[in-house]
Formats: sequence, structure tokens, C-alpha cells
Amino acid sequence: MKELYKRFGIKLGKKEAIKTFKNKVKNIFEVIIRKMDSETETNFVWNVCNKLGLEFDYDLFLYLPDKVYNVIFGDVTKFEEYLLRLQVVINVLWSDEKTRKLSNLLGRSISHFFEDSSLNLGFQIMFYKEKAPQIIPATCKKFEEEVTDTLGLLESKEEFSSILSSYETGLKEFLKAKNKEGLKDVVEDMYGCCDNLVKIFTGDKNKGFQHISDKEVAKTLCINVHQKELYKNLKVWMNKIKHNELSNYDKNDIEMIVSMVSSLIRYVILKKRDGKYETK
Repeated sequence: MKELYKRFGIKLGKKEAIKTFKNKVKNIFEVIIRKMDSETETNFVWNVCNKLGLEFDYDLFLYLPDKVYNVIFGDVTKFEEYLLRLQVVINVLWSDEKTRKLSNLLGRSISHFFEDSSLNLGFQIMFYKEKAPQIIPATCKKFEEEVTDTLGLLESKEEFSSILSSYETGLKEFLKAKNKEGLKDVVEDMYGCCDNLVKIFTGDKNKGFQHISDKEVAKTLCINVHQKELYKNLKVWMNKIKHNELSNYDKNDIEMIVSMVSSLIRYVILKKRDGKYETK
């Protein structure tokens, strides 16, 4: 549809674009409801209403998908609140093994609706292996690919859970950061990722990112002399931001830091996975 709008010179305002998006969501939502048996539907609706603090009336909407939609979304005026409720629906679907595939179906559909919108609505869907799809603020395509690839590697093994936790926290902070304090939080979380990366692959809890350029640590992480300098400088840069010794940075700088940390994580994990080097 986006290409057709461009082809015929049709421009829709944000209000019309959001209305179109909501209509598409309503259509797929009703399809999803119809795929449930009565017991599954009842449990799903009760859980959503309970999490959102909405009144649950069994007799009102059983077997009537449009009624279910109206109960969950009908009184919402702000788009951000609408997306929050939509995220709760995705999460509840994911939490039940019977409806997990429907959670992914809804997530893929929403992702397509965002991409197909006549106007950039500023949001996208992030997909994970071990948890429900998440609605997040949109980023550039290249950055999104870097983050998705890094998350995929971190989710591949339980031993990377500490890195994954810091990385996800940092990403969430980055996406919602509106000032330098928020951006500094991102740097602290990304530094924590690097700390945990070093600890895991050296097998030494006393080691961290501050030791990235040490001879034995660099050797264990498969980092050459040129990479040592690169990540030594990154460490210094991050430390200056963490300790308020640097003030001339913005979200573009922090995006570069996230990209460099992501690159380091992928590099080390892939080197070890390929088996060309032995972990100390």
C-alpha cells in the first residue's frame, strides 16, 4: 500500500495513518479470536483484562470477536496507550502454549502494518526466540539488523544470560532516552555487557572490560593488536561518559557505542563458536 500511496500522490496525515493501522489490527485480532476454542478465549480475555485492570464480563463478548476488541481497545484515545494494550495482548498470547503461535502471527502482522503504513508511525516489532515479540520505537535498518543479530547470538546459550540481560536493558534505555542522564544509563549497561563478556570467556570473575587490552585477556578473546587499541579507546570513551568527564555527546554517539559493543559481542562469540581458538 505504501508504494501505491506514493504512485498516486496520496498523502495521509498521522491521524488517518493511525486509524488505518488500528483497522488492520482489529481485522487480524478478530481472526485470531476466531482461532480459539471457548475455554482458551475465556482465559485469554480474562488475563488481558486482569493485567490492564479492565472489567471482565463473560456473557458480554463470548464468541463475538468485535466485542472482545472493543472491551480491550474501545476507550483508548492515545496511540501510545493503544500500543501498550496491544503489547499486553501479545504477551498474554505468548504466555499460553496453546496461543503462542497466535502471538507470533499477531507480531508479524503488526510488523507488516508498521512497514506498510503510508506514514512512518515511529515504531517497529522486535522478535526474540525465547519471549514475546516486542513493540519498540523504530531505529535505522542497519542498527536494527546489528541488534537483532547480537540478540540472536546471546539467546543461543544460557551461559550468555548475564550479557543478554545488560544488553536488553541498555537497548530499552537507548530507545526511550530523552536526555543525557538516560544516555549515560545506556553506556553503563553496555559497559556491563563488556564486563560480563570478559568474565565469561576468561573464566575469571576478577576480570572485566577494563582489562580488555591486557595481553592474556586479548589473546583469550581473539583480539589482535589493532582491535586492542580500538576497544581500549572505546573503554576510555565510555568511562568518561560514565564519570561525567565528557558532556559533548548525543544519541548519535551513543548509537555508535551500542554498535561497537554489539560488534565486539558478535565477534568474540563467533570466533569461539567457529572453534579456531580455545577459550582459556
